[in-house]
Amino acid sequence: MFTFTNKFISNEKNMEFLKTHMMGPNAMRLSEELASHLEIIVNISEMQSTQEAWSEWLKAYHPVVAGDIKMMEAEGGKYFNIIQLIAKVK
Repeated sequence: MFTFTNKFISNEKNMEFLKTHMMGPNAMRLSEELASHLEIIVNISEMQSTQEAWSEWLKAYHPVVAGDIKMMEAEGGKYFNIIQLIAKVK
């Protein structure tokens, strides 16, 4: 189990990213485990509210926001989206 996560964290830069931005690899392992029990019915897509949600979050007073602002500046809005997924448990 965790085939994708284990491959991803074998790269030192990826592991550092997870420690810095996702509280370590366990968040990714949890996501992979949860997804392994889903049967995708419709393709995954970006939610229409992505820009609005990020804009509101980055203006919020929360300790995590400062790190997220740096992350969003570094990645230029290309990678972090809010997605929707329609699925059912296998």
